Amino acid sequence: MAAYRKKTMYKLTHITTPIMLVCLAVFFGLTVFLSEGASVDVAYGVLTGVAFGAVIMGLVILVVRAGCSDSRMEKEIMRAVEKLGLGDAEQYQLASEMLSAKGDSSKELAFESMAPNSTESIPVCVTVTEHFAYMKGDAPFVNIIRLADVDRIEATEEKRQATKRGAKVKAIYTFHVYAICFFNKAGEALGGFGFFDENLRDRTMKMLGK
Repeated sequence: MAAYRKKTMYKLTHITTPIMLVCLAVFFGLTVFLSEGASVDVAYGVLTGVAFGAVIMGLVILVVRAGCSDSRMEKEIMRAVEKLGLGDAEQYQLASEMLSAKGDSSKELAFESMAPNSTESIPVCVTVTEHFAYMKGDAPFVNIIRLADVDRIEATEEKRQATKRGAKVKAIYTFHVYAICFFNKAGEALGGFGFFDENLRDRTMKMLGK
């Protein structure tokens, strides 16, 4: 999260915000100029655009920073833990196994996930230990599977369609989602991990011993 937050905030503060301020300053200044305002009025228009942009981008930065904060990760982890109903002993076991697996390529797979037709990637990490399968960074943000509950694991592939809207055209494109689905003895779905890359899905299956 720290690396993702740093990259995201840098892009917002050093690229997006300056571009937004310049565009709004030009827009407001040009609007006043075209209405035959005095040079002083044009200057006020430019300052108004800068101030307006600063307020908008300030709010955006606050929202984004809160969305990729450590506290959000902690809340999402605890929500997933509560959903599984893990007791204190299992929580300790989960934490211990995750820490032990860190940096072990046979148990941990970290990668950048980029959705089709997107220019932004997000960091995703899959960890498979003796008792748990854990995926963070995707949707849901934190996904924990207790392997003792799993009776069957399936690798699936699904073709989906989405719409790309441009200034004058609307295009429909297709893409594939590669997933790993977990089922209990009753055949009920316990959840799953989704990938846009078949190779990443297959590597995770190998980590699961499949």
